[in-house]
Amino acid sequence: MNIRAIITVSILVVSVWFVDSALGEAIIANHQASADFTAIPEAYFNQIRANYNFFYGHTSHGSQIMTGISILEVENGVLYAQPDFSEYGSDLGHNGDISWVTPTRDYLDSHPSCNVVMWSWCGGVSDNNEEGINSYLNAMNQLELDYPGVTFVYMTGHLDGSGMDGTLYANNNQIRAYCESNDKVLFDFADIESYDPDGTYYPDETDYCNWCYDWCAIHTCPSCNECAHSHCFNCYLKGKAFWWMMARVDGWQGGTDTIPNILAISPEQNELNVATNANISVTFDINMDPTTINNSTFIVNGRSTGLHNGSISYNPGTRTATFNPDEDFTIGEIISVTLSNEIQSSGGINLTDSYSWNFVTIVLRGNAVFDYSADYPTSDFPVGDGPISVYAGLLNNDDVIDLAVANGLMSTVSVLYGNGDGTFQNYVEFPLFGSNGAVAVAGADFNGDSYLDLTVASHNSNNITVLFNNGSGIFGSQLSYAAGQGPRSVCPADLDGDGDIDLAVSNENSDNVSVLLNSGDGTFTGPSTYAAGDDARSVCAADFDNDGDIDLAVANSLSGNVSILMNSGNGSFAGQILYDVGSIPRSILSCDLNADGYSDLAIANAYDDNISLLINNGSGSFATNSTYSIGYYAWPISIFAADFDNDSDLDLITANDQSDNVSVFLNDGAGAYSIDSSYAVGEYPYSVFSADFDADGAMDLATANYEGQNVSILLNFIDSPICQYLPGDANNSNTFTGLDVTYSVRYFKGGPHPPYSCECTSGNIWYVSGDVNGSCSFSGLDVTYMVRYFKGGAVPIPCADCPPSGILRVPDRIRLIDANK
Repeated sequence: MNIRAIITVSILVVSVWFVDSALGEAIIANHQASADFTAIPEAYFNQIRANYNFFYGHTSHGSQIMTGISILEVENGVLYAQPDFSEYGSDLGHNGDISWVTPTRDYLDSHPSCNVVMWSWCGGVSDNNEEGINSYLNAMNQLELDYPGVTFVYMTGHLDGSGMDGTLYANNNQIRAYCESNDKVLFDFADIESYDPDGTYYPDETDYCNWCYDWCAIHTCPSCNECAHSHCFNCYLKGKAFWWMMARVDGWQGGTDTIPNILAISPEQNELNVATNANISVTFDINMDPTTINNSTFIVNGRSTGLHNGSISYNPGTRTATFNPDEDFTIGEIISVTLSNEIQSSGGINLTDSYSWNFVTIVLRGNAVFDYSADYPTSDFPVGDGPISVYAGLLNNDDVIDLAVANGLMSTVSVLYGNGDGTFQNYVEFPLFGSNGAVAVAGADFNGDSYLDLTVASHNSNNITVLFNNGSGIFGSQLSYAAGQGPRSVCPADLDGDGDIDLAVSNENSDNVSVLLNSGDGTFTGPSTYAAGDDARSVCAADFDNDGDIDLAVANSLSGNVSILMNSGNGSFAGQILYDVGSIPRSILSCDLNADGYSDLAIANAYDDNISLLINNGSGSFATNSTYSIGYYAWPISIFAADFDNDSDLDLITANDQSDNVSVFLNDGAGAYSIDSSYAVGEYPYSVFSADFDADGAMDLATANYEGQNVSILLNFIDSPICQYLPGDANNSNTFTGLDVTYSVRYFKGGPHPPYSCECTSGNIWYVSGDVNGSCSFSGLDVTYMVRYFKGGAVPIPCADCPPSGILRVPDRIRLIDANK
């Protein structure tokens, strides 16, 4: 091995060789092209395979490009599969030899579909002179003139160890200068061999690529069967440079001036049953600057847990940023994610627009039964006068769900701190200064301090109030802002895509929506107003047209319709689009009702005693509404969605003002509903909210009862420790087949969970239907056991503490379940 001088060249030296193709039309595929490989948008790989047919003349050294393409194909056979090549076993020769021109012409004349020609050197630059190089350049230029529809790729010669004073260096620079001056396409073979990925320059290197061995001794490098005369890593870099070159030929402007786009997100839009400790990831089409992807630009908020910080990693190989939250989400809550347009590519180009989406965390348990026995009573907790709206969240930072209630007759907010078992402490009251007639309360972290704040709409004083949390659930500091006339509901959401939570307020007397944009510190600008229907009673926010920004929907009580206001991308909204629903719609929510990934709408129609469903077609328009009756003179005025029966879809519940109860509608999984049961609560329930109040993994209920001056808590009945399930039935098909193996594997890769879980011993919850080896846990070992069973191995063994049969107790009936029948 020769002794090499390792020199870091100055920018001045490099600039002699490299012309940024964004500044001219020359395309120079050198070591920087290899480094920028990850910036190539994925679409170009398929386009290159579809658009180009190659004729490539080469011998051993030139085969390094083909080997590099093959190594990449092993990495990702779908994306990096080799294009259509016809290879010719010769090279560019020596000393001005241009005999390679004849087979080139013969091939092009007989293969009119060929549109790219490449020829490589095999020592022919080292022993050449200026005249001989000119012969090569002139011959290539003449071919370009004779075949104007063909791209001819020029090449430099491989390194020979002669350094910057050698003939090779001078001849290669002659080729480079010609290509740069005449807007040619150059594959700079020698330059790729001269630099390691850290940018260190090796002027005395040979084609053997000694630095490759040193580099790969301390880094992970791909392997190959053989890279002619050299190290596999050298071939690998040349394969990357080839794809970069062809992407530029196909029209890509290069990573330095390409606008980044989002290719994939995980969890997906409106995905259900996401683990409470799930990571969140986004994949881009080009390489990104990881320093611009941080907690200020990758923003995650939970409906009941507020702002989440986390550690963010970036994988340049897959162009994927991953957010690992510092704290888990809570059961069954909507998680909102915003990627701000401050995120930049490696070339310093920002995302054109911010991008927002939602998903829903998993529910572990629940029977949608709320009134079983003295052990699960309806509990009433006093609050202030005229409670009219209720919100649940982590208000005093103790990981236990608390309640906030807006009191309409006192213009106060009552806060009830949870005990974690479904009971609550005596309320603490916080006055609303300068406000009158509190009618709606919601929570979010408005000032970015990681504590849930509150916002209250006050009907009589035409304003909204923001109450700031000091971190322990005390709301002493507050600010008020004008809204429209008679505000009735308030909806927090990131409407302008900057990562801060803004406010949308529906105003019943002025028939419009007020939008107040957060300045980032919890202060707001505006309001801007947008026309809605007659008596705009309730507003919700979601991305209805799947363009990555948050739109608005308003229930208009007196006009019996819903207004859809599409976001222009910056927190301003287009004119309303109206959809008829029932009579006196009083409450509206958005969620994915039929599990197709799109945000649908559910509306409570008070006068008709029913609910309406508007199903999104994916572009933001909605199908004719379906209606489901509640019962005579129920007067439903609040609606909420959650998975109450733990079957992996979203059910609905209404608070019925005149019948003093709540009604549960169960989803069949496809967005069709049936009323299951109704449960008594306090007098005149005006609002309903759902969260896990007793930390058992099931979604419970809270209602604000206007005349009762209290909050009713209904705990979702859990029959534990007896479980009803079929061992191995991970996909809930009532059979145990090979499909359950597939389902289990998907679960461990982040897919949906098996349907049944039981707490057979205190604090030990797992998916018992997946436990087939009797370990009282569900792990990869169970998947192995399943596979062995289908190959003739032992039958499934359930956990001894959780037998797969028992008594399922529900009100008014007892059923004996035998899972083996």
